[in-house]
Amino acid sequence: VAKDNVAKTIMDQLQKQNIDAQNVMCPTDLQAIVGQTLRCSFTVDGQPVDAIATVTSTDGSNVKYDITTEARPIAKDLLAHKITEQVSQQTRLRVDTATCDADLQPRVSAETICTLMSADKPMNVTVTVTKVSGGLIKYSIKRA
Repeated sequence: VAKDNVAKTIMDQLQKQNIDAQNVMCPTDLQAIVGQTLRCSFTVDGQPVDAIATVTSTDGSNVKYDITTEARPIAKDLLAHKITEQVSQQTRLRVDTATCDADLQPRVSAETICTLMSADKPMNVTVTVTKVSGGLIKYSIKRA
């Protein structure tokens, strides 16, 4: 199956789930062999997500495959950017910069600490994963 066709199928499936995926890309074509997999990627709101296509059946040139999504860690630089925007919007506090200690891992209860700088005053927040669904990571932000 041509990689562009797999990418289009992934995009169509995500749209049906109301997921606004961007930059869907597959590195190679999907071999028409039952059990064969192809790991593709896309982003949602800047967050990278993997999509795995797995061949379930073949009948001549008709190839059927399932698509599953898998969350990736949110890189600490991307997380710092997202936290800056969210805290600024929610608290009306101007955040000048933010840094996070580590990437946010895609499992419920995973945490990292981010330090926000506002008017040269540091404020630490704990970012905690609350849900991992459809390859996306939802999290809460609390003052540490």
